[in-house]
Amino acid sequence: MRLVSYSESVSSGFRDVLSSRLELGEEWSWLSRAGLRRGRVISLGGDAALPLAFALGAAIARSGAREEGWVAFAGSRVLCAAAAFEMGVRPERFVVVRLPHPHGDSRARPARGGDSREGRGRGGALGERSTVGERSAGDRTVLSVCAALLDVFDVVVWAGGLPRRGRALGALEARLRRSGASLLYVGGRLEGEEGRLEARTLRWVGLGRGAGHLMARLVEVRPSGRLVALGAREVVLWLPDERGRVCPATAEGLAGEAEGAVRMHVVRGGG
Repeated sequence: MRLVSYSESVSSGFRDVLSSRLELGEEWSWLSRAGLRRGRVISLGGDAALPLAFALGAAIARSGAREEGWVAFAGSRVLCAAAAFEMGVRPERFVVVRLPHPHGDSRARPARGGDSREGRGRGGALGERSTVGERSAGDRTVLSVCAALLDVFDVVVWAGGLPRRGRALGALEARLRRSGASLLYVGGRLEGEEGRLEARTLRWVGLGRGAGHLMARLVEVRPSGRLVALGAREVVLWLPDERGRVCPATAEGLAGEAEGAVRMHVVRGGG
């Protein structure tokens, strides 16, 4: 019998995590053909990014060998948990973490400095250094929260700010690979990400001419980055369909829904 040292067993486990492919369902074949593995970052954008992140997170959580994994949502926005449950996330394995505003109240403060000589004086320079210091402290706090979640949960859906490059982000990615968790980043792009998914709503189904209620959502998803090079392809998804399923839309299904469908667009209010 051969004795295995602690360091050897840890490195062996680390290799197992890196080689662990995500076995997603057939409805995700357009994405899983890219050979997705645990311990990776995927960014998502577009008006349908958050529901797509929940649907993908639920699929990743179900891909565990033993039991369904845990999903955490972290963000500064108010979340209706039912939106996650409708996308397949199990309520008993879901946690919401409310993040503070990325930079506190600094974004609401009037700009200091500027091009005037007064702004370039003591007050302007001090104001700039103070703002940079606040943002650095905020970044460290956000990174520590993200790292803690990645150590505990199988999937983290992150809808808050993160530094998009630098040594701190590199350390977070290393921690992500060691834990084997999956980070789904809703927002901008991150350095070192596996790829990006842009999700755009094509139309809603179920709302008639002045009556009815929304029952299904048709979404176009476009992968980019390494995901495309690895084999992921563009797809039109029901997110969800009228039966509550997340699945690719077939040509027959699209033809059947074409008549009477109502096109709706996201309108961002001011104020």
